[in-house]
Amino acid sequence: QSIVHLHLALGVLSALLTLLSTHQPYHTLGVPILRAILAPQATRRLNAHLNSTQADLVLVTLKLWNSISDYGAGMEKKSVYEAFAWTNKSLFRLFHMKRKGGNDTSVDPFSKPDIRTLYITFLLGFLRMVSTPAVKVAFLEAHKDIFFGVFKRIADDHYQVIRFVLEVCWEGIWSDNKIKRTLKVTLFGEEVLVQLVKLYSRSVPELPDEDESVPADLVHHFLLALCTRPGTGICFKDNGWYSREEAEDAIDERPTHKDNLRGSRKIYNPILSRFLRYLRPMEDARQQELAIRILRSCPELVGGYWASSGLTMEPRLSSRWLTSTAWLADIISLPVPIHTFVAGGASSNLEYNTDPPPLSSALDNILPPVWSRVSITKGLQSTSHLVQHHTATCLARCLEKYDAVRQSYEAVALALEEERSGNWTSRVRELEAELRKRVPTFEVIVGFVQQKSTSSESGPQNTIEPDGKILQSLMVSEAALRLMLLYHKVLSDLPADARYDVGKLLSTGVGKRLISAPQSLNIAPEHVTTFETLCHVHILDLLQHSDQYIWGITLGQSSLRHFLSIYNPTRKSGISERCGKLLHKVLSRSALFEHDPGELRIWLDALHSIRADRGAPEFYSLLDECIISCLRSPLEYVTSAFLTENSSVAETTNVGEPVEAYDPSSVASPLLMALLKEFEALKKAEDGRLSLQIAIYLRQVIFGVSLKQPSSRYGLQICGRLKQYYLAFNRETSPQPVLRSIEREIHLLESQLYLVEAHSQVDLVQANSGIENFSSITNGFEDRFGKSTTAAYELINWLRLNFQEVSLDLFSYSVQVLEEWDPVAIPSLVLLADPAVTPLLAILRSSKSLNTIPFPLAMVHTRPSDFKDEAVRKDLANLTISSTAYEAQLFGNLLLKRVAGTSFSDEEDIQQLLYLWAEIVGISRLSEVKAAYQRLFLSSASMQTLLEIGATSQLIAKGLSELVLSLFDPQSAEDRLMVREWCQYWAQQLFQSSDMAKAIRGIRLWIPFMGQEELITVCGCIVGEDDVDERSSYYRPLLEDTFTILEKYPKLAEGPLLATYLPRLVALQASISINKAAYRFLRAQMSADLPSGLMPIKAQGNASELMQHIEGQWESQRRDSSDQLLKIITPHLELGEKDDLELALLGMFRSTHLRNKVADWLLAQSEPNLSINYALDALLGISAKTSPYLQEMGQRLGPSCLTLALSAANSRREDYQSSSLKLLSLVEDGYALVKLAVQLVSKRPTVQVIPFLARLIRTGKVPKKEAETLLLLSLKEVVSFLNEPLESKDVVHAIAQLTEFINVSPETLDAFFQISIRNHLMDADVMSVLGFLFARLPLKPAVCNRFIQAILHHSQFLVVTSHNAPARDSLITVLYHLFVMHPQNTCQPSHITPLIQVYRGTLSNSDLSLLDIFRLFEQHRKYSVTSLMASWSPDSGVVSTDILYSITSLNANLIFATCVEFPQWRKTQGSPSVNPGASKGLLYDPLFILLLLHSFLSTKDSRRPLTALDWVGLLRTNIASLAVASLSARHEGTRDLGWTALGGLYKAIEHAEFYEKSQTAYVLKMLVRLYGSTSTAAESSFKNPRLSTYTTLFFAHALRAVFNPSSALYPLVSRFLLQRPEFDPNDPPMLYSMLYSSLSNDFGKGSGNWKRERIWMLRFLADGMVSSQDWTVLQRRHTWDLLATMYQTHENDRIIKHGILKVLVKMTQNQRAATSLICRNHLLSWSATAISGMPSTEDDDTVILWCQALENVVVCADPDRTTRRMGHIWYSQMLQCISKLLDLIEINSSSYPVEQSLEALCISTRVIQRVSSLSTIQAPSTAISKALATIKKVEARVHFSLEDIAHWSPVLLKWGEVQERLWLATMHTNDEKDSDLQCWNLLTARMVALGSVKPAILSE
Repeated sequence: QSIVHLHLALGVLSALLTLLSTHQPYHTLGVPILRAILAPQATRRLNAHLNSTQADLVLVTLKLWNSISDYGAGMEKKSVYEAFAWTNKSLFRLFHMKRKGGNDTSVDPFSKPDIRTLYITFLLGFLRMVSTPAVKVAFLEAHKDIFFGVFKRIADDHYQVIRFVLEVCWEGIWSDNKIKRTLKVTLFGEEVLVQLVKLYSRSVPELPDEDESVPADLVHHFLLALCTRPGTGICFKDNGWYSREEAEDAIDERPTHKDNLRGSRKIYNPILSRFLRYLRPMEDARQQELAIRILRSCPELVGGYWASSGLTMEPRLSSRWLTSTAWLADIISLPVPIHTFVAGGASSNLEYNTDPPPLSSALDNILPPVWSRVSITKGLQSTSHLVQHHTATCLARCLEKYDAVRQSYEAVALALEEERSGNWTSRVRELEAELRKRVPTFEVIVGFVQQKSTSSESGPQNTIEPDGKILQSLMVSEAALRLMLLYHKVLSDLPADARYDVGKLLSTGVGKRLISAPQSLNIAPEHVTTFETLCHVHILDLLQHSDQYIWGITLGQSSLRHFLSIYNPTRKSGISERCGKLLHKVLSRSALFEHDPGELRIWLDALHSIRADRGAPEFYSLLDECIISCLRSPLEYVTSAFLTENSSVAETTNVGEPVEAYDPSSVASPLLMALLKEFEALKKAEDGRLSLQIAIYLRQVIFGVSLKQPSSRYGLQICGRLKQYYLAFNRETSPQPVLRSIEREIHLLESQLYLVEAHSQVDLVQANSGIENFSSITNGFEDRFGKSTTAAYELINWLRLNFQEVSLDLFSYSVQVLEEWDPVAIPSLVLLADPAVTPLLAILRSSKSLNTIPFPLAMVHTRPSDFKDEAVRKDLANLTISSTAYEAQLFGNLLLKRVAGTSFSDEEDIQQLLYLWAEIVGISRLSEVKAAYQRLFLSSASMQTLLEIGATSQLIAKGLSELVLSLFDPQSAEDRLMVREWCQYWAQQLFQSSDMAKAIRGIRLWIPFMGQEELITVCGCIVGEDDVDERSSYYRPLLEDTFTILEKYPKLAEGPLLATYLPRLVALQASISINKAAYRFLRAQMSADLPSGLMPIKAQGNASELMQHIEGQWESQRRDSSDQLLKIITPHLELGEKDDLELALLGMFRSTHLRNKVADWLLAQSEPNLSINYALDALLGISAKTSPYLQEMGQRLGPSCLTLALSAANSRREDYQSSSLKLLSLVEDGYALVKLAVQLVSKRPTVQVIPFLARLIRTGKVPKKEAETLLLLSLKEVVSFLNEPLESKDVVHAIAQLTEFINVSPETLDAFFQISIRNHLMDADVMSVLGFLFARLPLKPAVCNRFIQAILHHSQFLVVTSHNAPARDSLITVLYHLFVMHPQNTCQPSHITPLIQVYRGTLSNSDLSLLDIFRLFEQHRKYSVTSLMASWSPDSGVVSTDILYSITSLNANLIFATCVEFPQWRKTQGSPSVNPGASKGLLYDPLFILLLLHSFLSTKDSRRPLTALDWVGLLRTNIASLAVASLSARHEGTRDLGWTALGGLYKAIEHAEFYEKSQTAYVLKMLVRLYGSTSTAAESSFKNPRLSTYTTLFFAHALRAVFNPSSALYPLVSRFLLQRPEFDPNDPPMLYSMLYSSLSNDFGKGSGNWKRERIWMLRFLADGMVSSQDWTVLQRRHTWDLLATMYQTHENDRIIKHGILKVLVKMTQNQRAATSLICRNHLLSWSATAISGMPSTEDDDTVILWCQALENVVVCADPDRTTRRMGHIWYSQMLQCISKLLDLIEINSSSYPVEQSLEALCISTRVIQRVSSLSTIQAPSTAISKALATIKKVEARVHFSLEDIAHWSPVLLKWGEVQERLWLATMHTNDEKDSDLQCWNLLTARMVALGSVKPAILSE
C-alpha cells in the first residue's frame, strides 16, 4: 500500500533479475519470477505505473521492464513485447522526461539513467542483435511512431546515449538481412535524418578522457555509411545521368519518386534528394563532405539539387557568395560517372550503351543553369580581385569538367567505332554548342586578361607596392590566363572567331617580365614567386596552342633571343620545357629545319655551353638576327649549304672511300651558313668574346650535325672554313687569350670529328704550369659567388682562357669542385678537354659524374681498350636509356662510324663495339627507339660490309650475333620479314660460295630467322656435299642449329627432305655425330604421324590451335612418309643409345619389325632401369596377348619390375607400376608374380603401396586367398596412417576399391571405421568411403548403434552438419545407411533428437535422408516425431519454444519459391531419398512444411490463444500459399495434405482476430468452393480434385499480396476477386486485363505500369504451365496465338521477348502441348520466320531460349502423331531453325560470353543428334556442317591449361559434349558426299584425341 514499499519492491526485483541473468546456471532460478511478473495481472499493474505522476515510480518500473527484457540474453523478449501496453497514450511523454543536467559528462547515463534513457534502452532492446527477426519486424511495423520518438530531441542526449542508439540501429537493423529493406528505408526517412543532422552542431569532445567523443563525428560516420554506398542503407543504385528504366520487375523494393525539380524524371533515391535540402554544406565541413559523397554516389541527384540548394550566385563581395561559388565548384569537380555508360551496368564486359545520356543531365553537371552567363560576366568584370578570382577559378572548373566529359564521350564513341554521325559524337557537338551559349564570350575573357595584365605591371621586383597587393594581382592574373588557355583548349572556335593575337600578352604585365628578365627565371628561381611562374607557364602554353599567334610580326627582330635564353636543356623546369616546345613548333616548320625537324634539338641542346657566359645576351641577339636573316632570304644560305655538302662528297669520292647516300635530311640547316657568315664578319672586332661564343656554339652544332651524316667529311669541311676565317682575324686588336681559345675550340672540333671514326693512342698530358695556385683561384671564385652555378661557369671560362692544354690531375680536381658547386656544369668542363690527349672516361666514372655527360661526348673520351670492360659498356649504355628515336639514329650512326673507322684487323675492338650496341638496344624502353636501330642496321652499307667480314672472323661473328638477336626477335613474324632478304642472300651464298667455311659462318647468324623452305635448302646443301665426312667440324654446328629450328615447325610436307636428304643425314650420323637436335627433329616428325589418341595431349593455350594440330595429324596418318622414314632409320638404330631408343619406340606403332627388335633388346637386358621401364611400358601398351615375347618377358622382367614398382610405391612414385600391371594382365599365368607381391608386401608392409595393391587386384589375376592377405596387410597400415592428418586421399579410396573385389567381414574393417569416425569426421572423402562400405557390409545392431553414437556425440558433429559444410552430405549418408541396416535397434529417441537439430527442411539430399530416418523411427517405434520436432528451428544453433516459432522462423521468400517451383515428384509414400533435380535443393520440402502446418493446427488449442501478431507472422511466411500450391500436386496424398491443411486453417481463421482476417477468409472461401465444383466431375477417380496450376498459383499470389499490401499486385488481385462471385478454374486469371493493360495514365509510353503488368503476366504464364490440364486452360483463350502476335510486335523489347520465350519453353516441356503446337499452331514454321527476322546482334539469352524451346519440341512431342500429321517436313523445319540459330552464334562468337555460346551449341547439337536418330532425311548433314563451322569459330576463345585438362572445367566439358553429340549424329547419316565424309573425319579425329585426354567424355 505504501508508495515507498512499492519503489523498493520494484527496485529489488529489477536488481535480482539483473544478478540472476549474469550467469547461465542461475537462469532457471529467475524463470518463476519472470512468469509471475509476466502474468496478465502483474503486467497490467506495471503498465499502469508508467502513467504515474511520480517520476521515481516510473523510473523503477522502466528499470524492471529492462531487466525482464534483457534477462537470459532476451529469452522472453517476445513475451515482453506482447505484454507491454503499446497503446498507452502517455508513453510519448516518457521521451521528454530527462533529468536536469542530463548531459553532465561526469555522470554515466547508463549507470545513473533518467527516464528517457531507460525508455530508449527498453525500446531498442527489441532491435538488438540478440532479438529474433520476427520480434524486430513486428515492433518496427506496428510501432513506427514510437521508433521515430527515439530520435526526437536526440540532439540533447548524452554522447554515450547517442552512440548506443546509432550502434543498435546499424547492427540490429541495417546489418540484419532478414529485415526487408523496404521497412528499413521507411524507418530512416526525412523525419529521422533531419533530427540526426542537428547533431552536427555538437562538434567538440564531450567526455573528459576521450578525444574522439565528438557527436558530430559519430553521426557523420553513421550517415556516410547510410547514405553514400549504393546498395547499402537508403542509397540505391541508379542509372546515373540516364533516365530510369522501368518494367524491370513487377514488384520492386526500391521506392520511386518523381523529382518535381526535374519534371517527370523518376529517381530511386527520393529520400536522399529531399535530405540534401536540409544539409548546410557551406557552413559545416562535415556536412559538405556528406553532401559531396552523396552526390558522387548518386550522380542523378545533381540536376535536381540546384534549384533547392539556395545558392547565391549574384556576384558580390560577401561570404555567402564566396561559399556558394566554392560549393558549386566542388560539385562540378565530381568525376564523370563512366560506369553508368556501360549497358546493363556490366562494367566487366565494357559493352557501352549505344545512346549517350540526355543533354540536360550532362549540362547540369558541367555548368548548371543557376549560374547564368550574365552572372559569370559580372563576376569577371567586378572591381573586387577576390570576386574576379573566384569567378575565374569556378568557370575554369566547369571547363575542365566539360573537357573530361568530352574525352569520356569520345572514348565511348571510339570503343563503339562510331562515325561522325554517331550518337555519342553528335552529343559532343551538341554539348559544345550548348556550352558556348552559357559561357561568356571570348571578348570578355580578353578584356579580363588585359585588365589584369595592366594591373600587374609591377612584379615581385617592385618594392614600392606592398607584397599583398602584388600577390593579389598575380593570383588574379594566373586565373585569367588559365581561363584563356582553357578556352583555347576546349572551346577553340570561340578564340578563332575573336581573332585575338595572344602575342600581345608579351608586351604588358607579367608577360613582359617573362622576356625582360629571363635569367631570373632559371638561374635564380627563388626570386620569382610561384604565381608568376604559373603565369609564365600559361602564357607559353597559349603561344603554343593559339593559331592566331604570328611569330615574325609579333616579336619583331629582337624578341627571339629571350626565348632562346629562357630555354635551358640541362635544367628540367616547366618554363624551359615549354619554351623548347614553343621553339620547336615555330622553327621546325620553317625553311630552316623543315628538311629535318629533329635537327632543331641539336641546335637547342648546344645552347647550354654558352648559357652562363657574360656575353650570352649578345650571342642570343646575334643568333636571333641569323634566324631572321635566314627566314627572309633562305635561298642564299640553302645554296651555300648544298655547295659545302657536295664538296665534301666529292672529296670523299676522291680519296677512294665508300660513299654513303646523302638524302635531304642529312644536310645541315642553312642557319649554319648564316652563323659562319657572322663569324667571318667579326674578324675585325676589337672584343673577340662574341667570336669565341660563336666558335663554342658551332663546335657543338657541327659535332651534332655530323652524327646524323654517314661521314664526318662535311664537318671537317666546315671546320676548315672556320680555320680560314680564324686566320683572317686581326691579331693586334683582339685579346690573345680569346684568340687562343678560338683556335683551341676549332682544334677540339677537328679532334672530335676524327675520333668519331677512329681513335689514335697518344701520350697523356700530365702537368700544367701554374697548377700550384689553382686551389687558391677556386677559393677566390667561391668567395665571390659562393657555391653556385655562377661560380661554376666562371671557373670554366677562366680555364678556357688561361689553359691551352689541361692535365688529367687538373680535370680531376675541377670535377670534384663542380660536383660540390653545380654538377650540371660538368659537361661544359669536359668540353675543354681534348679527347685525343686527355680522355676523361676514367675520371668521370670514378667521380660518379658520367651520368651527366651526353653519350656522344662520352664515346669520344673512351679508348678502344676501355670497351673490353663490361662495366664500362654498361655505364655507357645507361646514358642512352631515355633516348628518343631521333637520338637513337644519331647514336647508331656514331657506332657505325666508330666500327667503320676501326681497322678490321682489330677484331676484338670491333666485337666490343658490337657488344656495346647490343647492350644499348637491350635496355631501350621505347619500341620507336628499337625500330630506329633496326632501320639503321638494315640500310647501312657499312653494316653489309661488316657482315661479309664477320663471315671470316669468329670474334666479329659473335658480336654480330649478339647485336642481331638484340635487334630482331626470331619469334616475331615482322622481324623475320625484315631480315628475309639477308636470309635469302646467305642461303644463296651457301650454294655459290667457293669458301664453304665462310658461307657457313655467315649463314649461322640468320638460321633462327629462316623459314621452313630455307632451312630445308640449307640442310640439303650440307648433306649433298661430297666432303661432308672429312669436313664434319664445319658442318656439324650448322646442322645442329638447323635442326633445332626445324623441330619447332609442324609436320613437314613430303618433298625433297624425306626423299633425298634424310637418308644421307641418317647415314652421316655415325661419322659427324650430330647432337640431340637432329634426333629431336626426327622424333617430332615421327610423333606427327602417330595415330590420334595413342599419345596424351600435352599442350596448353587455344583450343582452336590444338584442334588444327589434331586434324592435321589425322590427315597425315594416311601418308606413307613415316613408313619410308622407318625403312631409312631402322638399320642405323642402336637401342642402347637413348635417342635411338626414343625413335624406335615411336616407330613401334607402325612397324612390327621394330616391335620385335625392341622386345629382343629388352630381353637381353640384365637389370631394368627407368629407360628400360619406359620402353617396356610402351611396348606392352600396343602388344596383344598373342605376342610371342610376352611369356618370356613375364619370366625374365616381371619379378624385377614388380619389385621396383613396390619400391617406387613406397616412395610415392609411379615408376614401374604401369609396366608391371600391364605385364601381369597380358601373361597367361601370373600366379608367380602375385605370390612374389604377397611375399614382398608381407616383409615390409607400408601404407604407400595400398593404391598399387588395389590396381593389382583389379587386374583379376590375384586369387581370392592372396587378395584377402593383401587386404589384411593393408588395413593394419591404414589404421596407423589415419591417426595422422591425411596428406593424400588415394589410400582411403584404395581401401574402398579393394572391398569391391574381396568379400570381407565387418570385423576386419572395425578398426578402420573407428579411426575414421574419430579423427576424420570432417573429411568428405573419408566419409564417402564409409558410406560406400556401410552400404555393402552387413553390420551387427550393436555395432551400428556404437557407430551412430560415436558420430552423434562427436565434438565436431554440429560443425560438420552445418548448412554449407562440405562433408554434410557424406556424413548424413553414413548415418542413413547405419539407420536403415537395423531400424528396430537404431531408431532410438536419443538418436533422433540430435538429428532434428541438423535438419533444415529443404529438398537437399541430406535433408531427404534425414526425413527418411524420421519416417523409419515412426514406423518401427510407433511413435510420432511431432513432440520431438517442437524444438525444431530452421536456423542452426537456435532452439524453438513451440511450433509457431518454428514456422515463423522459416524464410518466406524460399517458401514462395517452393510454391512457384513445386516439386511434382515429391509424394507422401515412396518418395526417392535422392533429389532428382539437384538444382532445386535450396527449396523447402513441401511435405515437411505441410506436416508442420498440420501439427500446428492440431496443437493450437492446447496452448495460449494466438494474438493478432501471431496470425500475421504465421501467414506472412507464405505457408498458406504452399498449402494452396499443393492442390495441383500430381500425387493424391500430397493433395490430401493440402486440402486438409486449408480446411483446418480456414476454420482457425474464423475464430481469430487480426486486421487482414476478412480478406484472408474471402480468398480461402472462394478457393474452398472449387472443391465441390471440381470433385463432382472427378468423383469417380479421385477423392480430392487436382486443380490447375494457374488456379493454385493465382491464389498463392493473392494470399501473399494480402499480407504485403505495398506490392503492386495487391490492388489488381483484389479487384479481380471482388468483381466476380465465383472463380472459373478453366480460365487463365487476369489474362486480358494484364496482358493488354489499358491504364490511361501511362498507356502508350515506352515504360510504365502497363509494361510491368505485362511482364508479370508472362512470368505467371510460364510458372503455371506444368501439366496437360494447364495446357487445356491456355487453349481455351488461344493464349499462344496471343503471345505469338505480341512477340512479332515487340521485336525490339528484350524483356517482353524473353518473357514470351520462357512461356514457350514451359509449354514445350509438356507432350500434349508440344504436339498441339506443332500440328495445330504450326509452331515450327512460325519459329523459322521469327528467327529469320532476328537481327544479327541478337543477345545470347534469346538464342539460348530459342534453343531450349526447340529441344523441348523434339524431345517431348509425340513423334508418331506428329509424323502422321505433318510427315517428315517437321524435322526439316526443326533443322532449319537450328541452322539459323547457329548462324547467329557464329556471327556473334566474339561478342557472346564463351560459356553462353557453348551452352547454345550444346542444346543445338542435342537437337541435331535426336533428329538424326529419328529421321532418315538428308538435312542433318547440312546442320552438322554448320554446327562444326560454328564450333571452330567459338573454340578460338576456349583456353585451357594442363590443370584444366586434369580437372575438366565446365567450359571444357561443354566443348567436349558438343563434339561428342555431333559425332554421334554423323553415325546416323547415310550420305556419302565428300563434305559428309570430311565432317566425319574431322569429328572422329577430335573424339579420338579427346578420348586420350579424358576417356569419360565418350559416354555413348
